[in-house]
Amino acid sequence: MDFRIRYIHQQELRSDYRKDRNASRARNKGIRISKGKYIATLDDDDFWCDQRKLEKQVQFLENHPDYVVCGGGVVVIREENPEKPFLRPYYPEKDEDIRKRMLFGDAHVHSSLVFRKEVWETIGGYDEKLPFGDDWNFYLRLGKVGKLYNFPEYFTYFLLGQQNKTDRVEYKRESLGVSIRFIKKYRNDYPGFPKAILLAWACYFYSFLPFGESLRPVFVKIKHRIFDPFLYK
Repeated sequence: MDFRIRYIHQQELRSDYRKDRNASRARNKGIRISKGKYIATLDDDDFWCDQRKLEKQVQFLENHPDYVVCGGGVVVIREENPEKPFLRPYYPEKDEDIRKRMLFGDAHVHSSLVFRKEVWETIGGYDEKLPFGDDWNFYLRLGKVGKLYNFPEYFTYFLLGQQNKTDRVEYKRESLGVSIRFIKKYRNDYPGFPKAILLAWACYFYSFLPFGESLRPVFVKIKHRIFDPFLYK
């Protein structure tokens, strides 16, 4: 038995998507009792794919005290076709490029992160009151107190299965509503507010179309054509 490992059970509430599933509460509880200088996150349906991942990230943070968090790339494994993993394009690497993406959605892979525990304490940890987007909100708050970085390397396997899918229109619409609130709240902290809020409202109104699902591939192509050059230039 490795006495460095402590298992803490937290009851999950999954019967109603609106209920707090306690993810943020569980993360905060685990981090609160931890004794290390750095925190590495890993959700229960993901796993790391680089044996030197933690070594690389800790060394980076030790050498760059002005950075508060660093992540890496993700390999997506689809539940219906696990033999053919998908290499997701890298997230922006440099701090200035990450900030250009922050108002448009997640700019990190949560299960790839290593961040300073003292910064987690400074910003008050994960927001346990949020029904959606607690990861994104956490990144937005981290970026207000220090620099951000993503390694151009694949660090994490992400399992895309039924556990992270939902077809409920109400869920998607409510999630978009939370996104709009984030964009408005952090409009002065990150660039790209006009385009970010335009995209968010467009997605929100699109969710009300009775034939929206049939046109989703076309909508996605239009969205990428308009906004991807801005995000990755």
